[in-house]
Amino acid sequence: MKTRPGVFIPALALALSLFAGNGAPQEPLPRNDQRRAFGHIVDYDGDGTSDPSAFSIETRTLHGMGGLERSWKSAFAFRLPVPADYNGDGKTEIAFFDGGMWHVYGHLITRFGEKGDWPVPGDYDGDGKADLALWRPGSGVWLLSDDLQTSWGDSADIPVPQDYDGDGRTDIAVWRPKEGAWYIKYSGGEPAFVSWGSEGDIPVPGDYDGDGKCDPAVWRPKEAKWRIKCSGGEPAFVSWGSEGDIPVPGDYDGDGKCDPAVWRPAEAKWHIRGREPVSLGRPADIPLAWNIWILWAKKLVGPPSGEN
Repeated sequence: MKTRPGVFIPALALALSLFAGNGAPQEPLPRNDQRRAFGHIVDYDGDGTSDPSAFSIETRTLHGMGGLERSWKSAFAFRLPVPADYNGDGKTEIAFFDGGMWHVYGHLITRFGEKGDWPVPGDYDGDGKADLALWRPGSGVWLLSDDLQTSWGDSADIPVPQDYDGDGRTDIAVWRPKEGAWYIKYSGGEPAFVSWGSEGDIPVPGDYDGDGKCDPAVWRPKEAKWRIKCSGGEPAFVSWGSEGDIPVPGDYDGDGKCDPAVWRPAEAKWHIRGREPVSLGRPADIPLAWNIWILWAKKLVGPPSGEN
C-alpha cells in the first residue's frame, strides 16, 4: 500500500514550517542545541531539560510536572504517543500516531503511513524540526517522505534513530537483538557497525558523555545495569533501577548529558539517577520519553503499534 503524506486539515495546520504558536516561521535551533531537541529529551517548556510525563490511555489524559495536565476527546485510538519538537521552537509537542494518522495537538493532522508502521520522528534533514518518519518492520524500509525511502534492517530489529556522528541530523539505525549489533547509516550515507549488548537487553542510546554524539547503550534488566559505549572514551557501566522497571533515559538536569532513569510502574514513580524519586501518573500509565517506540517494541508498555 502506498503511503499518502500531506493530507492536512486546514483548521489545524498551515504547514510543519509554520505551526508555531503565532503562525510565524521559526528559526532553526543553533546547531549545537539541536541535539537537545532531537537526541534524548522531551521538553514541554523549552528550558533544556527532560520533563517527566505519563499518558493514560484509559482517560486520555497526559500528566506532567508543574501541574501540566491535558485531556482529549477524539475518535483517534491514541495507539502510540510520539512527543517531539515538530515546529522547531525548542519545545516538545504532544502528538500521537495511530495506523498511519499523525495528530500533533493544536497544529496538525495528516495521514502518512499505514497500519503496522512504526513512527520514528527525528530531524533527518538538520533543519531544527522533527520530521514525520516511519519504519516498516515487515520490509525493513524507512519512509522519510513519499519519495524518500531506504531499506535498512529487518523484521527482528528495533529502530534506534539518533545523531550518532554529531552533525545535527538524525541517523537511520537499528539494533539487532540476536547479534547485539548496531547497524547505523549515517546521514551522509556511510554505514557503521557496532557490537554492543546482547539478546534480552533494551537499547537506550543517548549522549551520556556530552560530546554531542549519541552513544550506543543498553539496559540489562536482570542486572539492572546500564552498559554505555561512550563515543568520547572508555565504556561506562552504571547500576540503576531494578528488574520490572522501564528505562526512560533523558537529560533531566540540563547538563547536556543523558541520565539513566527508570519508570517504576508499581510505584508510579520516576527514578532518575542523582535525584529524588518523582511521583507522577498511575501504574497503568505510559511513561513518555523519546524512546517510546522501543518500549512498545519490547512490549514494556501497551500493545505494539498496529495490533489489536
